[in-house]
Amino acid sequence: MKRIITHFTFISVVLLLCYSCNSSYSIPDNAQETTKKVRIFPDYTNIVIPPNIAPLNFMVKEKGDKFICRITNGHDDMIAGSGKTGVIKFDMDEWHNYLQNNKNKSLEVQIYVLRDGQWISYPKYNIKIAEEEIDKYLSYRLIEPSYVLYRLMGLYQRDLTTFEQTPIIENPRLTRLEDKSYCVNCHNYQNY
Repeated sequence: MKRIITHFTFISVVLLLCYSCNSSYSIPDNAQETTKKVRIFPDYTNIVIPPNIAPLNFMVKEKGDKFICRITNGHDDMIAGSGKTGVIKFDMDEWHNYLQNNKNKSLEVQIYVLRDGQWISYPKYNIKIAEEEIDKYLSYRLIEPSYVLYRLMGLYQRDLTTFEQTPIIENPRLTRLEDKSYCVNCHNYQNY
């Protein structure tokens, strides 16, 4: 019986810690408005995106202790936040569902920054969701910056609906077979 109580107590403490670490973000009521445009990287302000693209995670380039991003269609909100890093990351499933439900609509985005104990709200900007989806894959060549040693090169594909990158062919794999460097025709895609 003592062992069961110990296990129950341990599990309860772990669940309590997990719950307390899961910080949900909410829009501050007392935010002071500013007219200064928010600096984010990459700059995703006033763009059109396909409804199946991977989350547009970004970094807020303003000084602050906490950061909140609110995306709204006027009825439903999607909220993401960050601590001191300023890196805003959206949940993959929530992002895809929100975009699919808002095809061909314009969404408002607003950034809030907590600086010196005061929340600041930056001017809203828009993101338009296109009706058409983007092709799922993009293929490209990765090569060392010097462009001299093509033995460290490969052709890769990126799933644009997620962040998954997979190799199509890598030159080091061929090189290991015969201790030679091989060309992988990276300049000659079929049908361009």
